[in-house]
Amino acid sequence: MKLKTYQIELVVASLILCVTAVLSGNNLGAWIGSLAVLISFCHTQVADRMAEEQEVSKQPSVECFKKLNQYLVAKEILWIIYFLMLKAYPSLMGTALFLLYPVWRKFYRTKFPKVQ
Repeated sequence: MKLKTYQIELVVASLILCVTAVLSGNNLGAWIGSLAVLISFCHTQVADRMAEEQEVSKQPSVECFKKLNQYLVAKEILWIIYFLMLKAYPSLMGTALFLLYPVWRKFYRTKFPKVQ
C-alpha cells in the first residue's frame, strides 16, 4: 500500500503533536489542543490543495485563492502571540506546522509539479 502525500504529512504532524502533548504535561488540555491543531492542519491541507488547483487552472473559479497563504501567515502570527501568553505549547507547535506547511508544499511542487 502506497501512502499519499497528504497521509504522510498527517502522520508527521500527528507524531510532532503527540510528542508535544506528552512533553507539555500529558493532560487532557494538551491532548485536546493537539487534536484541535491536527484537525486544523487537515483543513489547511485541503485548502492548500484547492489553491494549487486554482493556480494551474486556465481560468480560476475562485479569484481570491492567492490570499490563502497571506491569511494563513497573518493568523498564525496572532496565534503565536496569544499562545505564548497562555503557555499553550501544543498550540504553539501547531502554529509552527502551519507556518512551515506552505514552504513545504512549495518545495514539494518544485520536485513534483502539478500536471493537468
